[in-house]
Amino acid sequence: MSMQSRFASLASLALFVTSFSISTYAADPMGSVVAVEGRPTAAGPSGSRALSAGSDVFEGDTITVGEGNAQMQLDDGTKLVVGPSSRLILQAYLRRNNTTAKKVGLKALRGTFRVITGNSPKAAYDIRTNNATIGI
Repeated sequence: MSMQSRFASLASLALFVTSFSISTYAADPMGSVVAVEGRPTAAGPSGSRALSAGSDVFEGDTITVGEGNAQMQLDDGTKLVVGPSSRLILQAYLRRNNTTAKKVGLKALRGTFRVITGNSPKAAYDIRTNNATIGI
């Protein structure tokens, strides 16, 4: 086998392995929808889709709710409600193990939200807004 042929075979194998690992990573959900009112949607790396109870949500998804709400639970037990006329990006979810996350990143773009932290350390949560009013 010539040097060029070996290099081409090695390059093809590397491309295959890289594309497989990227698609496997992108396909891992970070949680799921528990309940919906209205017709919330998600758009992100896994495509655009209507959300319903049982739908998976993924890192990078933008959740949009018109009328109604979307209730989700992340793999670490975090509970999240996206309220009416709201948009939220599920920015980052870095798993520590099966029940906790090292990082949970959320970006509130517009509207109302409720977050009840799960099993992850409080320092793992990074919730960003352009401006916010927090009610306790």
